[in-house]
Amino acid sequence: MTAHVLQEKEEKMAKLTDSQLIVLSKAVAREDGAAVVPPKLNKAAAAKIGSSLIGRKLMREIRSRPGMPIWRADENGLLGLPLLEQ
Repeated sequence: MTAHVLQEKEEKMAKLTDSQLIVLSKAVAREDGAAVVPPKLNKAAAAKIGSSLIGRKLMREIRSRPGMPIWRADENGLLGLPLLEQ
């Protein structure tokens, strides 16, 4: 890898917010790797964090399975936000 590519990767990771880091660290600590919406986070902020983590290919949105925390709900049902396997 060139220095330029490495620098771009570092900048991408450096741009994670504290809230994104909290969501990721809590998901990593769970056996199922699913994100949990922090208690004081409103729906709009949760949606923004989820979209960002999905866009960075760190997490994915799926239909919530039994026992999995619900990240959000829409007209299609309950959705979870697990980590993407690397």
